[in-house]
Amino acid sequence: PLKSLRNRTDLFGNQLGDARNILRNDVAANGGGAGSNWWDERLRNSIAYRSPVFADGLTVSLQYSTNQGNDTSNTSDNASYSASLEWRKDKLWLAIAHEDSVKAIGNERSATRLAASYEFGDVQINALYQLAEEPDNNAYGFGARYKLSDKASLKGQVYRLDTDAEDLGADLFAVGIDYQYARNLLFYVNYAVV
Repeated sequence: PLKSLRNRTDLFGNQLGDARNILRNDVAANGGGAGSNWWDERLRNSIAYRSPVFADGLTVSLQYSTNQGNDTSNTSDNASYSASLEWRKDKLWLAIAHEDSVKAIGNERSATRLAASYEFGDVQINALYQLAEEPDNNAYGFGARYKLSDKASLKGQVYRLDTDAEDLGADLFAVGIDYQYARNLLFYVNYAVV
């Protein structure tokens, strides 16, 4: 659920300029170890539930992961919990999500995200704010997409990571053009700076 908020607001997902470069944080420099990013992962050993859309536009998502550790033990001491509440009304989408995750005993983190998206005419505006703890980090950003035609769009986004850790704050700027040639074929040109 926490990851899906980034998926819904990131205009450069899986491309150069991906917001994960900022939102995944600086965990490797804060005791997490190399390769142990925390946010936007596909949680292993999980069970998840997504509710149908209620009459007032609300959707609830829940996920529990029994073991995020690198060992083969049967303990649930390394569990992760994630939940979100989403609301849609016409072209407006608002959401909040929270995740608690333990990778090893004594190595626990939590994050909360607020996200929004609004479409008017040929323009879509997205925004996301993330508050992570242990260590304390704030990340936030916004992006916009302008539909040039039925197949082409101009897009840009800016994200910032504020952290207490020395020299680990960062800014991301990305601009690009998408061309949806066919349903399963997208051409794009992006420029990004971190």
